[in-house]
Amino acid sequence: MDNFFNRLSRVLSIVGFSILSGLFGLGLTWLVVGIYAKFAIKTLDAQLDFAAKNMPILVVGGVVGFIAGIIVSLRVAKLDPRTKKIIEKKYIGAGGQLYVYFGVPMFVFVLLVFCFGERFLNKVGTATGAYLGIGIFLVVLTTSLVLYDHIPKKLIVPFGILGWLLILLSVIWFFILGPGAIGQSHF
Repeated sequence: MDNFFNRLSRVLSIVGFSILSGLFGLGLTWLVVGIYAKFAIKTLDAQLDFAAKNMPILVVGGVVGFIAGIIVSLRVAKLDPRTKKIIEKKYIGAGGQLYVYFGVPMFVFVLLVFCFGERFLNKVGTATGAYLGIGIFLVVLTTSLVLYDHIPKKLIVPFGILGWLLILLSVIWFFILGPGAIGQSHF
């Protein structure tokens, strides 16, 4: 069972870092294309036309970032346990583990907002709903911090990475399928 969690942690770390690297490559490429269009092309229509014609470059930037993320992740995953501990202590530390773990309460809160947010605001009003939403967020965060001490240390990073990945998938799903994807509408 211990070996299963080590493999799960390793796979989730590789996948998570690779996805983040791909998004970083896409964003960096978009910045380069946008800055070039802004300074090299004078009219707004020509700038937008240039950006639209160069969309495949964004895909290339994302793919290059994703591949670089996989390569770096696999190199780190192949290190011996002692070197991993040194790297983890130097770059992540206890505070970093806590930041990674915050993916769990954030996912719970995002899930609550996606599923019940609109109906909740319609019942209590937007002004009251904002304060109650902050209160619910603090309750979820406090509960997760209490549970943090009772979860085995080997599961903290995999749970956190899984939470952040589920948030990313939820947001992508929401924006691809639209506001009515969960059975509610914002209009």
